Amino acid sequence: MESRKLTNLQKQDLEILKVFIQICKEKKLRYFLVAGSMLGAKRHHGFIPWDDDIDVAMPRKDYDIFLSCAQSMLPDKYYLETPREKKHFLMGSNIYSKEKSFFLNNSESKQITGAWIDIMVIDGVPNPGIRRIIHWYQYMVLRALYQISHFNEAVNQERKRPFFEKVIISFAKITQMQRLLNPEKINTSIEKLLRSCEYDKADFAATYGGIYRKKEIVPKQWYGNPQTYLFEELEVCGLEEADKYLTQLYGNYMIPPFDKTGRHNVTEL
Repeated sequence: MESRKLTNLQKQDLEILKVFIQICKEKKLRYFLVAGSMLGAKRHHGFIPWDDDIDVAMPRKDYDIFLSCAQSMLPDKYYLETPREKKHFLMGSNIYSKEKSFFLNNSESKQITGAWIDIMVIDGVPNPGIRRIIHWYQYMVLRALYQISHFNEAVNQERKRPFFEKVIISFAKITQMQRLLNPEKINTSIEKLLRSCEYDKADFAATYGGIYRKKEIVPKQWYGNPQTYLFEELEVCGLEEADKYLTQLYGNYMIPPFDKTGRHNVTEL
C-alpha cells in the first residue's frame, strides 16, 4: 500500500464504513464496493487519494432489510437518510455523521454536512431489447424530474454535461419548475419501476443511481459472490469480476487521470 496521510473526511468516512460493514455482517446482508471505491481498492488498496467519499451498493432485497434495521443499530453519532424523506436530495441513501464539519460546494445551495458514505441499490435490468430501452428512458425521465425537484441542492451546474442536459438545467433554473414537483411521489415512481425487474432473477444488473449512466449496466455475474479486498487495511466486499466492471466504467483504470479533484468539492469548516 502506498504511504499517504488520510484527510479528516476520509478518516471519518472509514469509521462510518466500519459500522456499515458490522451491520451487514450481523444481518448477513450482501454489499459491494462500487465506482470510485472499488477502483480505489484495486488501484490504491484504499481511497483514491483525492476522493472524498465511499461508495457501496446492495441488491434491492438486502438494501430493504438494511433500511428496516439500520437506524436502530447505528451508534448515536450517526444517522441514516433515504430518498423516501422529503429533505433528502440524492439518488441513494446515506449514513451521515451528526458532526457538521464540512461544506459541500457542488450545487447552487452550499450545504453544511457531516462525513458520509453513499449506499446505492443494485437492481435487475431487462435483457437487451425494446423492454430495456423503454425501462431506461422511463428511469432517466424520472431521475431528471427528481433532481430538478431538488434543484438548488442536487444539481451540480459546474459539471461537464451534454448540450441537451445544459438546456434542461437552464430551463429549470429560469422557470423554478422545482416548485411544481413532488420529490416523494417521483421517488415512489422510481422505486416501482426499478422493483419491476428483480435482481436475483435478472441476467443484468445496475446501480441506476450512479453517475455513469448506461455504463452502470453490467452482466449480473460480474457482481457474483462478494470477494474480499483490502481498503485501508480493512477487509471489505467487492465485485467478483472487478476488472471487467472497472474497465467498462473507466477504461484503463490502473492509470490515474490528469484531473485529480474530488467529485463533491468538499472543504472543511
